[in-house]
Amino acid sequence: RGDPPPHRRISIKHMRGRSGWHRWKVAMADVPLTCIDFILKVYGYAMRQRGPNYIEWSRQVESPSWTQAINLTGAACTDILKAIEMVHSLKFLLSEVDLTEDIPGTMDPVTLTSALLSLEMQPRQSRCGRNCIKLDRGTFNVMYYNKVVETMQQGKAKSDCIADKVYRLLEPSTQGLRSVFAAADYNQNGVTRMELTFYIDEGHLWTLPDMHLKMNEFRPLMYDAVIVRWFNSRTQEYLLSPIATAAGIDVPQTTPGADSTSSSSKGAFELRRNPNNSQSGS
Repeated sequence: RGDPPPHRRISIKHMRGRSGWHRWKVAMADVPLTCIDFILKVYGYAMRQRGPNYIEWSRQVESPSWTQAINLTGAACTDILKAIEMVHSLKFLLSEVDLTEDIPGTMDPVTLTSALLSLEMQPRQSRCGRNCIKLDRGTFNVMYYNKVVETMQQGKAKSDCIADKVYRLLEPSTQGLRSVFAAADYNQNGVTRMELTFYIDEGHLWTLPDMHLKMNEFRPLMYDAVIVRWFNSRTQEYLLSPIATAAGIDVPQTTPGADSTSSSSKGAFELRRNPNNSQSGS
């Protein structure tokens, strides 16, 4: 059920792996977050097991909370048991998981870099180009970029055929991005994307709620650097301003995780984030 159909919701691409290992990128942009949450729960459970205990594993799989989640995925209990065994025996390992979120507006990378430096953070340009700003945070990293510009600056677009990338912008491959490009606030202001990569092969077992907490911490840092067009009812004119000004959002004055100020929207511009987060993992 859905658009695109279920058999197209997941794409798997083989990537270069280290000797003796195969590495795959699995794109799950239209997979419901409830399923992503359960995938990470199963993986974390398997990694925490000290020894093979098939009776205990079967009890866990048949527990009410897991049974409900399994039904949502369309998998069978035997499939989940096989997954637990594969992870526990290190036949299958998660390397990293990406989560992305889109907000309306056009990011100014110079302003964002200055804002991050003022918080004593060390941003750097990504390999995507000057449009992408990246933060390395140990067990995860954060990247901010203008989605359309980033797509056109990708290495494949430069070395192969730029027409392929134009086509992907005109006909997005995922339901989430399709709804973003169709929405008026994104269409008029541009699309700024925040992408967090969580490293799992470093021994940190991330859960989806933990990932969303990090996204909530780092999202407000870009509000002073993302420009939107909005109507000022007091002056009766359209203005170009940072989202922080247009939407009346308080921007944190401290590094995320250090009792930063919570943001609240009270301005003329209504900030609407894309609820259809896209995920990919390897």
